Amino acid sequence: MTPTDARRRSRRAYELSRMRLGFLAALPVIPLVAFSMFACGRPDFSLPAGGALFAVTTWLGARGEAYGRAIVPGFLSGAAPLLLPLALRTSGHCCVGGVCWSGCMLACVAGGVLAGLGAGFFAAAEQRNRGAFLGSVLLVAGLVGVLGCVMAGLSGVAGMALALGTSATGYLAARPAH
Repeated sequence: MTPTDARRRSRRAYELSRMRLGFLAALPVIPLVAFSMFACGRPDFSLPAGGALFAVTTWLGARGEAYGRAIVPGFLSGAAPLLLPLALRTSGHCCVGGVCWSGCMLACVAGGVLAGLGAGFFAAAEQRNRGAFLGSVLLVAGLVGVLGCVMAGLSGVAGMALALGTSATGYLAARPAH
């Protein structure tokens, strides 16, 4: 075996190991998707969102560094928009200023705000590569949130995404620099 072959084999083993780590990091997505399909009854949305979350989480875990460190904070931040719409599923409608919204839609926006604040909180503590970390946390949290906001439809998902990004950047902008 030549030194070039040995380097090639070592590099291949390293890359396969990184992919295995990414795959293991993505395994919690499977029960989340099953939960979303059962609770929301929208497999037409839950399956594609879950597939995207699985692919993104696998890639982030394989990439490592700030990207990989963002997976758990992303899952934690995304719990609010995942669970709030399910909790308020039977709440009916809320009318404010002559405009009526479903409780699920409002829960998606509120969950997005909470997720964004959580993402901003985690990113503020990040010392290296904060931008990559924040982007990764927001991506994971947003995809986790989609699994709960699917019951409110595309408007619920859009409201959650807008609230998520706005509150995360607002939190970081309002937090004093160290």
